Amino acid sequence: MKALNLLERSRVIEPETFPGINCLNVSEALTAVEANEKIVHKPIWTFESSLEGSLYREYISANPNYTKILLRPTLSAMLIEAADLLPSGVGLALHAGHRPIEVQLKTLNLVADEFLINNPGATKEEALEHARIYVKDPAQSVPPHCCGAAIDLQLIDLSSMEYLDFGSEVNENSDISFLHSNKVSPEAYRNRMLLFDVMTSVGFASFYAEWWHYSYGCQSWAWFYNKKDYLYSVIDLKDGAL
Repeated sequence: MKALNLLERSRVIEPETFPGINCLNVSEALTAVEANEKIVHKPIWTFESSLEGSLYREYISANPNYTKILLRPTLSAMLIEAADLLPSGVGLALHAGHRPIEVQLKTLNLVADEFLINNPGATKEEALEHARIYVKDPAQSVPPHCCGAAIDLQLIDLSSMEYLDFGSEVNENSDISFLHSNKVSPEAYRNRMLLFDVMTSVGFASFYAEWWHYSYGCQSWAWFYNKKDYLYSVIDLKDGAL
């Protein structure tokens, strides 16, 4: 798919379900993503104020071996390629790869609960609809993170270790997080497009509602690139994650 077509595709709202896209169940055990001079680990569970981070910490307390950012090996190799395309002095800061299914479900429910708190007149159905924009509902489709097929990341200045400006925090559940939001500064949008360019150039798919989310081999990726099959199904520790 040509670059212009990719940009146009990135503006399209994903469907809630993906009928007709079949899973090939490619066998790749999860492995820890290695850091290097262009790839920095900033796990979401180290973010004290993060809702998702607190759920990861809860999971890690019960599963103490789960202390790494995990992905399918193909995605790890693609990240190295993407990082090498960045300008000198700029790197990738990785926040979350694989997500246990129980963390996925709790995140979905808590985002819905948060919406109800902030919108007292809303119904539970409206809250769930809002939550599904940012967190895939396993009842509707296969969540990319739960397949080890998605990465949450942003760009970082490697000399100062400060994040580049993206106009919103990672995991901010509002429309300012949309990849093409018109509520951000020109600089923030340029940084979003820089990340978009390097990630899609190596084969990742973007996600319209989250500028920090990129995937490969999942249902969303297959839909993004108009493929008939996706590669990976849900995987967890018992399936050989470490």
